[in-house]
Amino acid sequence: MSYTSITAAAQLIQSGQTVFIHTAAATPRELVNAMTVRSHELKKVRLVSIHTEWEAPLMLLTAPPSAIHRKPGRHG
Repeated sequence: MSYTSITAAAQLIQSGQTVFIHTAAATPRELVNAMTVRSHELKKVRLVSIHTEWEAPLMLLTAPPSAIHRKPGRHG
């Protein structure tokens, strides 16, 4: 089995694609951070995720405020 770096994996994402981000404790935090770095390069990437157990900066950059659901008291 071969592996790739997180940066190389994030480079595979292209504008117009749908990306599923695993949920809860299995969320690939470093990959999400690498995707966030590329957010200025990508257009119309659809992110699918149920929830994360930590702040997901990419979601905050791409989602309209009405689409961000936060539990009261958990995020400030």
